[in-house]
Amino acid sequence: MPFAPNPTAIVNSEVYKWYMNSETGKLRAGAAKGGLMIAERLKAARSAGGLSQERVGRSIGVSKMTISKYETGSVVPNSARLVDLAATLDVPVAWLLDPSPPGIVRPLAALTHRPRGGLTAAAAAALMARAAEWLERYCAAEAAIGLVPGAGPLTHSCKVECLSAAEGAAEQVRAEWSLGSDAIESVVDTLEDHGVPVMLIREASPLDAQAVVADSGRVAVLVSAQPWDRQRFSLAHELAHLVLRPSAGVDPEQAAHRFAAAFLVPAGTARRELGARRRSLDVDELRSLKRKYGLSVQAWVRRARELEIISRREAAAEIERMRKLGWEAAGPAEGVRSEVPLRLERLVLRALAEGAITESRGAELLAQPVGLLRDRLRCA
Repeated sequence: MPFAPNPTAIVNSEVYKWYMNSETGKLRAGAAKGGLMIAERLKAARSAGGLSQERVGRSIGVSKMTISKYETGSVVPNSARLVDLAATLDVPVAWLLDPSPPGIVRPLAALTHRPRGGLTAAAAAALMARAAEWLERYCAAEAAIGLVPGAGPLTHSCKVECLSAAEGAAEQVRAEWSLGSDAIESVVDTLEDHGVPVMLIREASPLDAQAVVADSGRVAVLVSAQPWDRQRFSLAHELAHLVLRPSAGVDPEQAAHRFAAAFLVPAGTARRELGARRRSLDVDELRSLKRKYGLSVQAWVRRARELEIISRREAAAEIERMRKLGWEAAGPAEGVRSEVPLRLERLVLRALAEGAITESRGAELLAQPVGLLRDRLRCA
């Protein structure tokens, strides 16, 4: 749903008063820099929307050249134009007026392996710009209640010289996060509880998930809507790219796959459920384990093979049986919904309850109309 700016709230804000002073020529020290920040934020918001200068200009009734001047800072949009720009770019006016530079987010995994996901360069840039704007709101919500975020996993802290070392790294993270050896109820909540924000990519995307890092050093994971078990594996896979440092002889993707499987189902847990050695596996047994641990039936077969619970021949036979059942690309649906990140919403609701922010500010942080937020609060 597009963000509906609230002009009344904007006019009453101190930031807007500063903006109006700069517009009427009453520039104080540092105001020129602030004007450039507006220009940078306009450009960042347009990039996030994947829009051309011509399309934005057409939407608000000005030329492409005018938009270009707004983005270089040579011309400052007046208040009416700013409201129109915010509506077109689907961002709060207050975000455009923030005097700090917009954040920058880049794919972390690209530092260790080739980018994947089939995104075009333009779509990838737009996604990173949206992620930067989202992470800025996320961190602002934490700051509103004085919350110091968890340190998160130490990036590339686990050296991996063989695939079994990736297994050990997963068990190390589980131990550090006090997860025990049982099923993880929510991978999204687990990541967010330990300092790794998760952003849901709501639109259709060829990208399953992507670990990212902001210019501030904060890491996060972007994940698309996908089947429950696949989504959980994707999240664990990107956690692997955050913590693993594969040596030259180790394929980063294979190491991340091994880490993800071990993070969701530790070796001891897999052997407890399946036994130390098996001649064959039962499909219904694996479906039951899928529902318990959120790991696909195909991944359970691979897990059993890599832990030598079954032989390579039996693993291949199991995969062939699943192919005949039509489960080659995806296993059977179990009626379990994908996980949805809710921590940002909880942070904003807490800040509202404690009187740390206004409803208008809460709506800005959630990127939703203030009327919608008020309706939700009245129904609570």
